[in-house]
Amino acid sequence: MKRELKILWVVGFSIGAALEIGWYFYNKGKLGGRDPDFAYYFQNLTLIFWPSSIMMMATETATRLFTWGVVMVSLAINGFIYMGVGSVLLAVYRAVSSESNALTIHVLYLSISRKWFDCFQPIVLVARRRHTDLQATPRG
Repeated sequence: MKRELKILWVVGFSIGAALEIGWYFYNKGKLGGRDPDFAYYFQNLTLIFWPSSIMMMATETATRLFTWGVVMVSLAINGFIYMGVGSVLLAVYRAVSSESNALTIHVLYLSISRKWFDCFQPIVLVARRRHTDLQATPRG
């Protein structure tokens, strides 16, 4: 599992870095021209695949060093987001595809506490037996 988490983190970091490079070329006028539709779709793509890029709003009038610091922190956070979502999906996949436990996922519930980001409550997996695993016993 550790290797998969490292791979997921690198994937999240790389996707964010590729989008940052894309924005660099767009701002230089070398990608997409000045088409407002391209900017709209590229922005939506960025927010979907690099959700921590919202931190970049703080770099509007910042120095270059501060901007690079925020970009690096945002890329690292994106790696952790991908790692968290990927580990949940891997756990669900392994629970569903495993034949040894004969369980199927019924509900996946992620609850976030209402306090000021104190903690995340654990993911609760409620499972039930498959109907094919029940053995019929003859009556009589």
